[in-house]
Amino acid sequence: MVHSDNDPYLAEIVAGYSTVITVVTCNITVAVPIFYDYVLPFDQEARIIWRARFSSLALLFYIVRYAAFFSFILIVLDVTAFPFIMC
Repeated sequence: MVHSDNDPYLAEIVAGYSTVITVVTCNITVAVPIFYDYVLPFDQEARIIWRARFSSLALLFYIVRYAAFFSFILIVLDVTAFPFIMC
């Protein structure tokens, strides 16, 4: 079966695919500077925070810094995996 250029179903698929590509591209564009922000001071963090004695302030630091990091990773993976889900 060959689809013509006027097929509304095909146009809907192309529009949906275009939207998915745009969303994935935007998420990756936002993710890169955030990941860079986590990687850049990593050596200082390992030297200063990780070697210090564990305290409530260190716990607060870990929760705030890494909860946001891991939740953002999950959001990017969830949206990025969307094009591969076939309904």
